[in-house]
Amino acid sequence: MKLKKFLAGAIVFSTITGISYSQESCLEENSISIDKVEKALKPLLGNAKPVSVKASPIDELYEVILEVNGRKVPVYVDCSLNYLITGEIIDVKNRKSITRERVAQLKKEEAKKISNELKKVLGAKKVEKLKNIVGESSLASFSIVDLKNIPSKGTVTYGNKNADLTIIVITDPQCPFCKRLHGSMKEVLKDKNVKFQLVMYPLPFHQYAQGLSEAVVCQNSNEKAKKLLDEIFESQGNKEKLKEISKKYKCSEGKDIVEIHKEFAKSVKVGGTPTLIFVISNNKGLKISGAYPPEKLKQIIDVLK
Repeated sequence: MKLKKFLAGAIVFSTITGISYSQESCLEENSISIDKVEKALKPLLGNAKPVSVKASPIDELYEVILEVNGRKVPVYVDCSLNYLITGEIIDVKNRKSITRERVAQLKKEEAKKISNELKKVLGAKKVEKLKNIVGESSLASFSIVDLKNIPSKGTVTYGNKNADLTIIVITDPQCPFCKRLHGSMKEVLKDKNVKFQLVMYPLPFHQYAQGLSEAVVCQNSNEKAKKLLDEIFESQGNKEKLKEISKKYKCSEGKDIVEIHKEFAKSVKVGGTPTLIFVISNNKGLKISGAYPPEKLKQIIDVLK
């Protein structure tokens, strides 16, 4: 069971099996720990991880903060760790959602933490300018990543290869948001001297993405790879065309090259496509996600150049 689906319900009670604790009594408060909660919730967690546990406003319930794909979500467990409760705790008397207030607090704390991390690398002035461009909530999703083992083979370059600013774009040729960003990227190149370096990251639920990615990295020149990738994005709604391309241009080493691209994407913790990484030093990059419109991209570039 995927936690993100599990958390979509309003208030759901689920018996947690395989727990060695007594079902007849509560654990003492000082014996509740993250390790015990993680062990108890393991059958339900998926890729989520408990990062804190403390008493909730309701007796015999504990608040557990789960980190899911970089986001922090409050859920609740009973004092025996036999039941997990998702949804909102409502303060009836004061007519407010304690859970929503907690979510807002967590977001604010995370935004402050990330902002401080960004300031150490970019400086306070640049971070403030970026916040004014994208907003505080979007800035909270930015991160500084270590750049190691950028693929040397199969990437596709748009723009001036000797430009002062390189932007790595992690893309999926069958992703509609990647198509939108691809258009933004071309608009940016009309008046910005930058280099976009595209890395293939086919998502498993896109039927032809793997084959299309292999087809792109199999081209024997950058110009041919650009031409083919442009054709793929233009034909994205034509599945027969995509199927034809994915078979026609594949080569024996394509799969291995795409695997190297995937490993790089995983090393910088890409959660989806498109993802952009602005190279700000030899080994550091500013990672942002989403299909930003051209004007926003231009403004971000002006701050980082």
